[in-house]
Amino acid sequence: MKFSFALCLALAVGIATLQAQAPQAICYQALAKDQQGNDLADQPVSIRASLLRGGPNGELLWEEVHPKSGQSLLTDPFGIFTINVGEGERTGGTLSSFDAIDWADGSYWLRIELDAQGGSDFEFMGANRIVSVPYALHANTAGSAAHAQFADSAQVAASAAFAAEAGHALTAEQAQRAAQADTSSFAHLAGVALSIIGDNDLDDRNELQQPLFENDSLYLLAPDGSRSPGLHLPTEDADADPANELQTLEFDGETLSISGGNAVSLREDKKAFSALGATPDFPQGILGQHIVLGGGNYQVPPGKTLWLTAAGPSILLPTHGGAHPTTPNMPVLPQLTTVQNCYCTGFLTDTTSQVQPIIIELDGSGSTYVVPPGKVLFIKSGLENDEASLLTVNGTIMEFMRPNFTRGTRIMVFPAETVLQKPNIGGTTGSLFLTGYLVDE
Repeated sequence: MKFSFALCLALAVGIATLQAQAPQAICYQALAKDQQGNDLADQPVSIRASLLRGGPNGELLWEEVHPKSGQSLLTDPFGIFTINVGEGERTGGTLSSFDAIDWADGSYWLRIELDAQGGSDFEFMGANRIVSVPYALHANTAGSAAHAQFADSAQVAASAAFAAEAGHALTAEQAQRAAQADTSSFAHLAGVALSIIGDNDLDDRNELQQPLFENDSLYLLAPDGSRSPGLHLPTEDADADPANELQTLEFDGETLSISGGNAVSLREDKKAFSALGATPDFPQGILGQHIVLGGGNYQVPPGKTLWLTAAGPSILLPTHGGAHPTTPNMPVLPQLTTVQNCYCTGFLTDTTSQVQPIIIELDGSGSTYVVPPGKVLFIKSGLENDEASLLTVNGTIMEFMRPNFTRGTRIMVFPAETVLQKPNIGGTTGSLFLTGYLVDE
């Protein structure tokens, strides 16, 4: 069985006191997956870690297994496990202890083998060169005690606090295997003697690695072209259609909608009564395109609504019964409505789903108009101001204007499901046309 895993090495090195030693262990964390890319979650595993010198097939210095006898090593719910290389059960290598490794002596590689069943049938997972950070272990061997004139507690030379103007290189009593004794005569004004040892060249960038994504797997790419074992990133789709998850965004100047079904209004100023100065006569305010009509024919442009602000007692709507009373309030005319010989003023606004202009025809044969569900109807014009003006509302005749009515605002509002009819009184014929608008409840 083949497994994918991600490699993350981190070394924790700290000095609690001047005499403290660096921990002799390397933290190793990996993600175990099966051949299908599934995480091996909450599962016992066994790891064999080997430290090699000189290359991935170099000299075996140290070999250990995890867990130790009588212990267990389990992955977490995400398939991740963690071990400390150097703290396992030694099973081989030329060195008898992990802290005997001379980190300054050549390059080192970490080889990892895994048994996903927690046994001893190990499979090779990969080998990676240990770079930069783990070499901090070498600080424990004091490879370069650079002329510490005041090496306080020199048993650990790396903790020398005062190396300023040091004229003599004192020999640290226990500077084990000091491979790089600095021969400089003066450590010039070094406030803290700090030396990073263990790099075999002067290139400060050749240990940097780059991420590489290829064939659904993520790798770390070294400068020499070698790569770490890949971490598989599943991209499975439930079907073979690469485009059926795509959705389309549409904006009509007012509402942004997605083909999946959701929509949001982005034009608050077009909502009924939300604009500055909005009234029941002009629910979107009066900040549209103002016009003056001086006779002739005029057709309301597509996508526009005409709100009249001043006119004579009536206007001529040739496709809606001819003469149309401009009472009790000035008419509102939907797009493409034609008006003739109108000497009047008004303004145009964009047509919007929030405020829907409407012309209602009620004939004398008993036809009805029912206010749609979820809507409120505002009547603007169409009732005579020189005679009693009646409407049948939900079967009841109601009087809304009397003779000699002085022009002024009368707000006629009808809720959803209201039924309107022209009263059949005295055998009157012809249709009654009303202008108005619908808004949401």
